[in-house]
Amino acid sequence: MKIHSHLLRFMQIKFPLVLTAFAVGFFLACTVISMNLLDSDFGWHVRLGEIIVRQGIVRIDPFSYTMPSYPFIDHEWLSNIIFYVFHKEIGWQGMAILFSVLAVCAVGVIIPWKEKRFVLLPAVFVSTVLVSRFAIRAQVVEWLLFSILMRIVLRREWLRKWRWVLPILMLAWVNLHGSFALGIVVIFLACISYQDVRRIDWVIIWIAICSFLVTFINPYGWSIWHEIWMQASDTSLHFSIVEWGPFWTRPDLAFASMIGLVAAFGWRYRSRLTKMQLLTAGCTFMLSLSAVRHIPLFMISIAPVTVDLLSWANSESRTYPYGEIRFQVLYRILIVFSISVFLIEFLGAIRGAVGFSEQEFYPVEAVVFLRNQQITGHIFAPYAWGGYLDWKLPEQKVFIDGRMPSFRWHAPAGEADSAFSEYRNFVAGVNQQHIIDKYVISYILLPKDNKDISSWRQFIWFSSLSNQVLQSVREGLLAEGWVRVHADARAEIYADR
Repeated sequence: MKIHSHLLRFMQIKFPLVLTAFAVGFFLACTVISMNLLDSDFGWHVRLGEIIVRQGIVRIDPFSYTMPSYPFIDHEWLSNIIFYVFHKEIGWQGMAILFSVLAVCAVGVIIPWKEKRFVLLPAVFVSTVLVSRFAIRAQVVEWLLFSILMRIVLRREWLRKWRWVLPILMLAWVNLHGSFALGIVVIFLACISYQDVRRIDWVIIWIAICSFLVTFINPYGWSIWHEIWMQASDTSLHFSIVEWGPFWTRPDLAFASMIGLVAAFGWRYRSRLTKMQLLTAGCTFMLSLSAVRHIPLFMISIAPVTVDLLSWANSESRTYPYGEIRFQVLYRILIVFSISVFLIEFLGAIRGAVGFSEQEFYPVEAVVFLRNQQITGHIFAPYAWGGYLDWKLPEQKVFIDGRMPSFRWHAPAGEADSAFSEYRNFVAGVNQQHIIDKYVISYILLPKDNKDISSWRQFIWFSSLSNQVLQSVREGLLAEGWVRVHADARAEIYADR
């Protein structure tokens, strides 16, 4: 019994220390990744922010020649200004540190620190999912905003104390990121969950209504909701872009482990779970199954629930002989397992980050070459390079970039109904010459086939740029009289002579 007592005391003393060390490690991991990885959307975020600062809110697509009159709704306009200003003032390294702090805060905010012994396991699993998706990107802001929202609404006492914050939070969110719509859904779930059949809580109802109404305070008014619906209803994304693919397209051990943990303990203590916990967990779980980019939201929403489940299990274990000792040993084993998973994911993430650095992935030398040419037509470039060209070659418009997969409309003559559909056709070898003639394309920028082509599957799943596809495109261009005018380690350029 004395040995067991010392073991329990040792575990209780060490957990805060391990948690602090892990938080520092998570911050450093995010910083290292973001200092190497250049997200494909970073460039157009910075350029849009610059345009907004200098010219005002953008109303039509400023970057593409395929949809130049498309009524563009920038649902991240404030984030874009932040990207531009902070990149100008503190540089890439400063932004890497800043976004790493935001990621740590996203985990720290949602964790209920009252149960200090049991916060480490869910914190590690959540951090593992975040670190494997981390970059300097607007989605990190989404994680933090969602974490703040869940912290407020998951417990009735917190909602009563902080409900006045919700309209303010939604006012900021609607101008920072398009996921604000999910925030409204969660607020109305809370409004429903916390109603008493004997007494209606009108304050919460009015807070929910106000939170919804403030989402119309943005440069585009009600149109921003239409834009969110366009993206949410675009099922083609799930078969075109990896981060929008269903959960089975990207196996995630931390995600699977959290599901197993919650399922095992959740079933046993299901009667103690609140309606709000069940509704938000179910909602975010369905989202995570539909698209891997939503998995972090599920992990954030379920983290405080997991702490409750572990606390209840520990309390029950005390009713059995040596039960608490056994539970603590099991918990420690799970901690070791979770940290091991984190390290595996981090090593994979840092290897991928180096592969997606500016020098390793993007057409740096090709951009220098193009800048020195007298280009009379347009440039065709892969989807993954569109945002980079928006940033580094602003004098030229692009065929497509990361904003455009869901752009669709009845276009006027000479423009695309859907640039993404035409892009996939071009890559697949369908109507290539028609597309070239339609947009007066005079230069075609392609990745070299000696690059690890699997990297491109991060961006195009349905029409991945395999070596066979690239070779087919080259042969077709050469047969039509195109000439290779530039080649380097990352890219090659063909010109219409």
